[in-house]
Amino acid sequence: MLRTLILAAAFAAGAMTGAAQAATLDFMGYANSGEKGVANGTMISSPFFDGETVTFSATASGNDAYAYFDAGDAGLGVCKSLTQSDQCTPSSDDNVTYGEAVTIAFDGLRTLSDILFRAEGHVPLTTNETLLFGINGGTLTEYTFAGLSGLSFGNVSSATFAFGGTSEQQFYIQSAVVTAATVPLPAAAPMLLMALGGFGFAARRKRKQAA
Repeated sequence: MLRTLILAAAFAAGAMTGAAQAATLDFMGYANSGEKGVANGTMISSPFFDGETVTFSATASGNDAYAYFDAGDAGLGVCKSLTQSDQCTPSSDDNVTYGEAVTIAFDGLRTLSDILFRAEGHVPLTTNETLLFGINGGTLTEYTFAGLSGLSFGNVSSATFAFGGTSEQQFYIQSAVVTAATVPLPAAAPMLLMALGGFGFAARRKRKQAA
C-alpha cells in the first residue's frame, strides 16, 4: 500500500510540473505545400506548425486583406485580392508592403522568438532595414529585421508585422518559434494530497506498533 502511495505521489508531482513545449511555425514550408490566401479569422492547424493552431488576419491601407502563403521559398505575406482559386491577383502583390500588416494569433499565451524573414526576392532577410512589430494589439514599434530575429517576447497572444520604419523594406515571414508551458493536470493535486495523507497515516501506524 505504501509503495502504491509513493508511486502515486511521484506521478502527481510530475504531472503538476509544467514543461516548456516549443513549436516551430514554418510558414515557408506550409506555403510550399500549397500556395493560397486565407480570409481574416482563418484558423490553421498543420504539421508545419508542430501542432499549434494559428489564427491569421491581414490589412491593407486599413481595410481587410488576406494573409497569403507564397510558395517558392517565400512564406507569409499579404494580398489585397484573390482569384476564385485563392491565388493572389496580381501575383506580385503577395508580400508585406506599403500600408500592409499581417497578424498571427494563438489559443493561449506564448513566448515568441527566433523570427526569420524572407526578402522580396525569396532570399533570407537579415539586414538592418526596418519593419513595424507589436504584440497583443499594442503599439507597433520599429525594429530592424536582424534585431527582431534575435529577440524573445513573453506572454504573447498575438503578434502583428507591418511594413514601415525609417528604412522600410518589403518582406515575408519565413518562420517563428512559440513556446508554451504545459498546463498542470487538475486531478494531480487531489492525488498528491491523498498520497501525502497516506504517508502520515503509515508513519503514525508504524510508531504505534513500535510502542
